[in-house]
Amino acid sequence: MSAELAETHVPLGRRIASDGYDEHDVHELRVETQVKYFKARMKGVPLRHGRPWPFLIHCYKWIRLDFHKKNPQNHERPGDVESLDLPDPAPCAMDQVALKEAIESFLERHLPDARERQVWLMTHRDHMGRTEIAKNLRIDRGTVSARLARAEERLRSLPPDELNHLL
Repeated sequence: MSAELAETHVPLGRRIASDGYDEHDVHELRVETQVKYFKARMKGVPLRHGRPWPFLIHCYKWIRLDFHKKNPQNHERPGDVESLDLPDPAPCAMDQVALKEAIESFLERHLPDARERQVWLMTHRDHMGRTEIAKNLRIDRGTVSARLARAEERLRSLPPDELNHLL
């Protein structure tokens, strides 16, 4: 990932400068954009088209908007920030797949028992009731309740910073 950031460092700075920012703001915007990009990639967000540049620009658009919300009086705006072509806040199919994969990976790490994980997913992801799960898995309803209780207890016992990796 550091190679992705290194190869886009200079072009990102040029892009930000071309939007009319001074040297100090270019540096601040570039760093914040790269941090946002890095955090997203660490959460498992895939690259579209296999290249970092489109996603980096996506991150920059959000950072630019935040930058002007934080500093409206100190900076002349290079353009009408409200009219920026921002990404659609609704999750796209690729984002939904990335989130689903991140959740499944998180659950695999923290719910090592596949049977508990399956019951938890059927309950929370698939919105199935205990009776329906018991029927589908051909097990007793009490077994479903016990597995779900163990899974939820394991997840509740996680430190808050562990949950932040998912969000």
